[in-house]
Amino acid sequence: MTLHRRARLLEYGDTPARDADVKRLSGMAVGDRFLLVTAKQAAQAHACQRVDYAAALAKCLVAGEDGMLITTQPLPDLLLDAQIGRWAVPSGARRWQLTQNSVTAAVKTGLALAELLKLLADRLIHPVPRLLDVALRAWAGERSAVNLAGVTVLQCAQPAIFDAIVNSAKLRPFLRGELAPNLVVVDEAQLEALREQLRWTGLEISAELSVKQSRR
Repeated sequence: MTLHRRARLLEYGDTPARDADVKRLSGMAVGDRFLLVTAKQAAQAHACQRVDYAAALAKCLVAGEDGMLITTQPLPDLLLDAQIGRWAVPSGARRWQLTQNSVTAAVKTGLALAELLKLLADRLIHPVPRLLDVALRAWAGERSAVNLAGVTVLQCAQPAIFDAIVNSAKLRPFLRGELAPNLVVVDEAQLEALREQLRWTGLEISAELSVKQSRR
């Protein structure tokens, strides 16, 4: 095994392009698309871009809530694909997909979630979407829980009537908590009893909720 300190690598689009330059630069072929050269040979090369690996690497990724990672430019350095590839699966040109299976598999190999979060912090143009952060932590084994249940709600768009209902001593046993200025949770076990009380007041009862959409 040979360790090259401060090595200079030229990256080509494909193997034929690399091979065409091997004789001209007298470099050493590495992999399918790379050429190991000396400082003098590198100076002779017509490189479109030079990367200083001693400096901070480029922020070039955008992450979606679904775990899709997309580069905003062609691969800016030789490390990005390998770094992301430890945690995500390729999903087309300049794209990787973080999935539950890919993250769980990476953790099982001994990688720590902190490594992925640091990688994303270093490489993302914008912060990790909060929902994706929740998912990554769960996939890596940091368990948390939420409660989800079906409920019945009473809605009244008229403030005076809604206030009369939620503050009524007669109706209080049927109600379980106010959700919004026009929405209150109903005790499902006493739904029919509440329905009878509302009929007694002469109110018309509808099974549909009205939702106002605000313009942004």
